[in-house]
Amino acid sequence: MRTIARFSICATILAVAATPFAAFAVNTPLPPKSVQGQPIDTLKDVVAPEPDASARAAITSARKAVGRELNAVKVRDKIYAAEKGDLAAQVWLGSYYFPSRHHLGKAEAFRWLSLAAQGGDTASQVLLARVYDGGHGVARNRDLALRWYEKAATLGNSDAQAELCLLYVLGEERARDIKRADSLCWLAGTAGGGKALYAQGLIFEQGLEGSPNLSHARMQYEMAAQRENAEAMDRLGALSATPEERAGWFRKAMASGSLAAVEHMAAIYDGQKDVIAATRLYRYGALRGSTVAQAWLDAHPAALKALPPMLNLNNLPKKFAFVRLPPQNGLPTVETDFWDYMAQADDFYPDQAANDDVEGQSDVVCHISAQLTVTDCLPVTEEPFGYGFNTAILRFLDRDIIVKVDRDDADQPLVGRDFEITFNWVLD
Repeated sequence: MRTIARFSICATILAVAATPFAAFAVNTPLPPKSVQGQPIDTLKDVVAPEPDASARAAITSARKAVGRELNAVKVRDKIYAAEKGDLAAQVWLGSYYFPSRHHLGKAEAFRWLSLAAQGGDTASQVLLARVYDGGHGVARNRDLALRWYEKAATLGNSDAQAELCLLYVLGEERARDIKRADSLCWLAGTAGGGKALYAQGLIFEQGLEGSPNLSHARMQYEMAAQRENAEAMDRLGALSATPEERAGWFRKAMASGSLAAVEHMAAIYDGQKDVIAATRLYRYGALRGSTVAQAWLDAHPAALKALPPMLNLNNLPKKFAFVRLPPQNGLPTVETDFWDYMAQADDFYPDQAANDDVEGQSDVVCHISAQLTVTDCLPVTEEPFGYGFNTAILRFLDRDIIVKVDRDDADQPLVGRDFEITFNWVLD
């Protein structure tokens, strides 16, 4: 089963009742031969008692322990093979450790990815490039990252080809070379995801191969947007003819992680004299590291001071926040604790992450409207990047959630507040 939980919930589950799972099987009594004097003829008449909370926690803990033990054996066997030069084992270990948030895991990722990349595995070469690019366990080295992208692209890796295609279009870390970019984009094709299509859109929009062609640019951007490319969504917003269409694309781009779209949407609010909406977005942009947003906040200190401080629901007592689900299929409205509701997100676990046995973390910011609905949820950070954890949690939160406060509290008013939540995605 796949589930999602906070740090505190995870820690509690792992710490509770370390009774071995086998004990429950051994010590469970046999069904009685009769109930209240009536004979039991078939097993279907036996109703097993529901385990209490401590028993469920102990069973969950035991199952996780078994899973960790089996996984440890698998890792040990892979290490044994990898140290003897088995390329497939080196590739597996590099991919296994790459998403790690712990410094020791990052060091192991670098070790095995380096060996697999040197052995000619292009997927490992791309991951090693990302290790250098992001400084994951090593000093950030953009030049080495680009060298590995080049190596993988030469060997036919579409992700590396798309990465380099965009670099040659932008002309920031490599001299602009549209002919080279065209070749790489063509080689990457649709297998390179939305990045290559976005790069081709830039070529058409900026007229880098002749006169600008906005219709062709839109076509490329739309195909890239269908592949969840946030930069392409932002450009579609910039090229839109109506304010409604422009805002719609910017909102989609923001939800997909585009910082440029945040700056563009905030500027629209600022131009409309909607200071509160502009300040909220600029504060969010500054949280994401936008220098444009921070400069605006520095120039408008009164606007920032007037905005209610951001809440963090990870530190908010349960009694302040509940979730009420709207009636569905004729069923009555269901009221549940906020974090119990969040535990229902198992169906949204990203497929690629589940297939690769990758756990992760999502950090999002949402707004509580005057009607106490949860709205305008936006991603902040995601770890590891590229597995869709933020996209999954934003899809889950986009479900007409209503926050209920069980009592007024002057210290923790919720209406009109932004709140930040950090999630742990956990595989059981």
